[in-house]
Parts: sequence; C-alpha cells; structure tokens
Amino acid sequence: MANQPAYDLLVLIDADAPEERRTTVLEGIRKQISGGGELKSDIEWGVRKLAFEIAHRGDAYYHLFQLEAQPELLTQLEHSLAIDDVVLRHRIIRLSKGVPDTPPPNPGPTTPRAAEPIDEQ
Repeated sequence: MANQPAYDLLVLIDADAPEERRTTVLEGIRKQISGGGELKSDIEWGVRKLAFEIAHRGDAYYHLFQLEAQPELLTQLEHSLAIDDVVLRHRIIRLSKGVPDTPPPNPGPTTPRAAEPIDEQ
C-alpha cells in the first residue's frame, strides 16, 4: 500500500479497565488498521499519570500505533474509539515525513515534579 499518509494514533485507555477488555480494544484497533492500512509499529507505554483528570481518572494506559492509511480508515477509527467507553482519549496525528525507521521509545515512568521554592520578596 504505497503512497499512503503516515499517522501516529495515541490511545488512552482507562487504567481501571480489566486486562481482557483492554486487550479486546487494542486487538480491534489492530484489526481495523490491517483491514484498510498498514500497521508500522505498535508500542505499549503502560500506565502513566495524567497531567489532569479525564472522567475523574488520574491514570491511563497509553498505547501508540504508527500506521499508514487513507482518510476513510481514520474516520472509521475515530468513530469506533469515540463510542468505546474504556477509551478516555485518542489522538490521530499526521506525520509529515512518514513513519520513522525506529519507533519512539517508551517515555518511562512519570515522576512528579519537585516543588520549586517560592521566592517571596
């Protein structure tokens, strides 16, 4: 499937969702992508702390897909992810230079920022 635009799909899944439910969602995404595009990489980032709560949840399971696809597939993915109640957020980002040869590494565990002293003058 040559000359298809490249995209990153980042999916945030409820960290409290059962493992089998999370696996079902991820397998559904893989199946949709393989049905109309090409999956280039599939990277699990694990559970990470959110910068702000989403639907009263402070943590989410992050998963990054890198793919090449036509806009029709993106519309299908957007629809299926939007109606799935365990998907807290998803974002599709077009990659201007195509999918990189090496996928981005897991950003590692999140650590809270150290409180900076307030300089009162």
